Amino acid sequence: MKILVFETDGNALCERATLYPDSSVITTRKPLFLPEWSDSFATRVALAVRVCRLGKHVALKFAHRYWDAATACLVTSVAQASQPDALSQAFDGAIALGEWVELDAEAKNHLAVDAMTGDPTWNNASGQLVRLADEAIVAASQRMTIKMGDVFCLAFGENRNISIGDTLRVGLNGREILTIKIK
Repeated sequence: MKILVFETDGNALCERATLYPDSSVITTRKPLFLPEWSDSFATRVALAVRVCRLGKHVALKFAHRYWDAATACLVTSVAQASQPDALSQAFDGAIALGEWVELDAEAKNHLAVDAMTGDPTWNNASGQLVRLADEAIVAASQRMTIKMGDVFCLAFGENRNISIGDTLRVGLNGREILTIKIK
């Protein structure tokens, strides 16, 4: 399984994507243990989509056929990294995935990810997410073969500093899909 995190500005994919090891994924109901090798960490909300077909050089008009489920997730990194690198981003437990929601073609058009924190500065995203997911499929398939089970995360919004004792909640289409405690 490959986990690729694409940076977005909410409307477009940025040039930067990071490949994460499968050990970086935390499944639902598990806490995030902050590593001791840094003093400050931050997290971003993301939409994650799961690849359901094998593909290489996928055309944009067919990209929607290559993912069948979505979830909300949190992508954690070192907060004050002067130059982000794999060691400050792709560590064990860096990605918290919520419960997967199977989607049909109609449901894909109405995706909305909500940061349920009460903090209005932590952006919510909707509308462009389906187009961005399709663009991520196309971008990845141009460089490597995508396979069933691969996960593409579309990180958006502002980084939010986190610390031990925090509880974060993220929803998909108004339904809480991920609750994670920081330890």
